[in-house]
Amino acid sequence: MNHFELNDTMKFLLNILFSFLLIASITGCGVKKDDFKKENEKTNSSETKDNKSGGQSPGKFEIKTKTGKIFSVIIEPQSGKVSDIYVYGTGFENSTDTVYINDAFAYDNAVLADLDGNGFEELYIITKSRGTDAYLNLSGVVSNNDKSYTPVYIQNIEENDLKPGKTFEGYMGRDKFTFEKDRIVREFPVYKESDTMDKPSGGTRKVFYKLTAGEASWQLKVAEENKK
Repeated sequence: MNHFELNDTMKFLLNILFSFLLIASITGCGVKKDDFKKENEKTNSSETKDNKSGGQSPGKFEIKTKTGKIFSVIIEPQSGKVSDIYVYGTGFENSTDTVYINDAFAYDNAVLADLDGNGFEELYIITKSRGTDAYLNLSGVVSNNDKSYTPVYIQNIEENDLKPGKTFEGYMGRDKFTFEKDRIVREFPVYKESDTMDKPSGGTRKVFYKLTAGEASWQLKVAEENKK
């Protein structure tokens, strides 16, 4: 009799203990789930900011290369339609300099790419003008074997490039950049003289850029394949 009563008592106590542990477990999981959701929201927000600011909003973000180096980017909108952009690296033993990109268009995107295939990624920053034409500009910072970093000289579109028969004949903005294995592709609609801004009739053109080491600096220049 006593043995039976003892077992009932133990079962009763065990049931209470099990219920307590179950409630604690459910509550604990709920807290972790909420925390995980909050962390995910922070991460998603950070990723959006790192890769697509999309305007003149001031801010700072970091981009980590595949070799563990960090590029920090600071965006400071100025009066009018321009912004100043500053880039500095962390983890580069021989360089702590800041790369200045002054009077740039509004920040649009930042991309890591290893165009020369040496195993060290470069940072490219795309800026975009306001308006229906939406011209894009490109700036870059190269890692020198992860020991230091330096700005990239990028070949701009000059007035002569817009003349008939030249690479950028018919260029009126509305371009986009895509990154391939060893080159950057600039694609844009081609305008004829009689075209309106909303109806380009010359099709599209792609211009390719290659990264090369110059005598004093890295250069991103229009590739020879565009001149054939």
